[in-house]
Amino acid sequence: SLMALFLANRGYQIDIFEKEWVDLIVKYNAKIISSERFQARGLRGRSIEAVSIMNGVIALVSKQHNVPVQLITAATWKNQINKLFDLKLLYTKLDITPHTTDAVIIALDGILKQIKIPWKDVNKASIKDLLFQLKEYEIR
Repeated sequence: SLMALFLANRGYQIDIFEKEWVDLIVKYNAKIISSERFQARGLRGRSIEAVSIMNGVIALVSKQHNVPVQLITAATWKNQINKLFDLKLLYTKLDITPHTTDAVIIALDGILKQIKIPWKDVNKASIKDLLFQLKEYEIR
C-alpha cells in the first residue's frame, strides 16, 4: 500500500509518489484534484503523518502544473451525501469496497464544485446508478 511505502523509506517513496502524480496529471490533463483531508481521531499511529505528507506532495505537484487541489474532510462530504442517501446502508448494497465508494464520492464532490453544481441539485438516481456500475471496474 502507499502507506507502507511512505513509512518504510520516505525519501525514496516520496519521489515515486510524486512521479506517479505528475504522470496522472499529464496523462489525464487533470483540471482539479480532490483528496480527503485526513483527520485523526485520537492517537492511532502514524497514518495522519503519512497521509499529510501524501496530501502535501499532491498539493505541490498540482501547484507546479497549475491544477487546483481541493482537500475535503470526511465529515463534509459525508454530510452532503447523507442528504441524498444513507451512506452506511449504501455500503451494504454495493458490491464494491467502502473505500472505493468513498473515493468516487470525493471525486464527484470535486467535479461538482468545479462546475458549480450543489449536491442538492444532483440527480440521485444517476449517482446511485454510477455507484452500482463501479463493481465492473474495481480492482480488488
